[in-house]
Amino acid sequence: LIYTNLHDTIGFVNPHDVHHYLIALDRMIFGVVPCVWAERFITSGRTEAMQFLYLNFFWIAPSTALLLLLRRRWTEFRAVTMGVLVCFFLGYALYVIFPAAPPRFVLAREFTKNLSGYPLFFSTLSAQALSLLPVDSRAAFPSLHAAVSLVSLAYAWRYLRWWFWTLLPFAVGLWVSTIYLRHHYAVDLFAGWLLAPFAIWVAPRLDAWWSGRQRDLGYATARGAP
Repeated sequence: LIYTNLHDTIGFVNPHDVHHYLIALDRMIFGVVPCVWAERFITSGRTEAMQFLYLNFFWIAPSTALLLLLRRRWTEFRAVTMGVLVCFFLGYALYVIFPAAPPRFVLAREFTKNLSGYPLFFSTLSAQALSLLPVDSRAAFPSLHAAVSLVSLAYAWRYLRWWFWTLLPFAVGLWVSTIYLRHHYAVDLFAGWLLAPFAIWVAPRLDAWWSGRQRDLGYATARGAP
């Protein structure tokens, strides 16, 4: 039924163009495509702030693990590192299975405002980073920005409660920025939030299996291994 509704919404499209189904899902859920609807809030100042929040992903992803490493909490450090890595690689696999281009490419004709921030600040840094990606990038679904940041938050709640509260506003800002900056459809975020707990569930089981194999073969396990 869902497939039929989506097909009726978007009409005939290339079945490999997953992003058209994501756009249709956004419209079914919200009545609009959130990244297009968000245009009404665009200003140079907000764009600069959103670029700053988006770039924070580079430290949000490893932050919980690094704090545990500095405290020499080896078991927890390994658990968090495994969770983050498993989440990344599961996401990469899903990029191959569901090759969806981001809205900044697919919906370019629907956008009426430019995302221009202030020269020489975060907008410039973000543009330089995005220029390294292929023009036809298919890495929208799921949102690893949503997934990995949620993994870091979940482990922070488990092991470093004070860091969870510090990290939370930056993570929420990151999620909002992915819509404002047209990097993701809303359903990409939902998929990322579902991927995160699955990665957290898989990671310790995978690590325990690997450590068991090492022991069976007579190799010493790494510090912090189960």
